[in-house]
Amino acid sequence: MNYLKQSFLAVLALITITACSSDDDGGSNELRFGTGTGQVTVNGSDFSFDKGIILNYGENIGEGTFNFDIELYSGDLSLTQLGPIGIGNYLFLELNSTQSSGLRNGTYTFNFDADDLSLTDGDLEINYDFQADASDQFFDVTGGTVEVSKNGNTYTLDFNLEVDGSEALTGSYVGTLGAIDATNL
Repeated sequence: MNYLKQSFLAVLALITITACSSDDDGGSNELRFGTGTGQVTVNGSDFSFDKGIILNYGENIGEGTFNFDIELYSGDLSLTQLGPIGIGNYLFLELNSTQSSGLRNGTYTFNFDADDLSLTDGDLEINYDFQADASDQFFDVTGGTVEVSKNGNTYTLDFNLEVDGSEALTGSYVGTLGAIDATNL
């Protein structure tokens, strides 16, 4: 999992370099993240999210599918070009689709193969400190489904997941997701 977080931070660093080198408007270099309303329930506790991104990693070589990571964050977390700053809730989902331009609507099912409509990885971290790489609670996705529906720029995500082999993680997110093209990184 540390590899995924390090990869994400590397992507943000490269985007920062690109954004700073082309920033001629004198404005903020802050990345644009989507906003919405989301909540998950695990072990009888509810955790909220109010912003998210979707990273497009491009084609899964030899699979005929494309890799998209959805990351949702709580309002307690500041998201900048240098990466997430502070402490907040963090939900990561790696989804695969035959549609190169983005996730297609459908039910993504947990599967270690990068097949069409597959969920190949995911985790939930509660009170995650991005600088210290530590959280109060960590839940590894080990099964389940994510229903994806996109209408215009608005995503509706419904989660019915299994974490740590037996616990249920359920919830949803409705809102926009800031898009990051990570295909050339």
